[in-house]
Parts: sequence; structure tokens; C-alpha cells
Amino acid sequence: MVVIQRWSNANSEQVYREQPFGGHLSEFKEFGGYRLPTRVEGGNLIGTPNYFPFFKADVTAIRFPQCGDP
Repeated sequence: MVVIQRWSNANSEQVYREQPFGGHLSEFKEFGGYRLPTRVEGGNLIGTPNYFPFFKADVTAIRFPQCGDP
């Protein structure tokens, strides 16, 4: 689990405050010698009963740019 504090009003009171934001990284695979997650999920209030994962991604490919690539 990855957690940072974020200034947000994405809570039931709609009050701006620091609150936990983060997600889960899973299904690690090797790409170019690096072990990286291929399933990523994230959202507000992680670690609480009100966690809402609004971002979900399944990574199917990773490209590492070469020096000089735009």
C-alpha cells in the first residue's frame, strides 16, 4: 500500500483538510530489468472505511525512452 497526505475536500463533510490518499500496487512483472506493478488502484481516504478507489489501471506495456527521445 502507498499512502501520502493530501489536502482535499473529498470527504463526507466536504471540508478541506489533510487526509490519506494512496492505493495498492500489485501483479508485479519484469520490464527491461525493473520489477514494476501492472495493477494499480488509488483513491481518497485509503486505510479508512471510506476509501474510494477512483483510479484503476491494468498496465499492459511499458516503454523506456532512449536518450534523445522526445
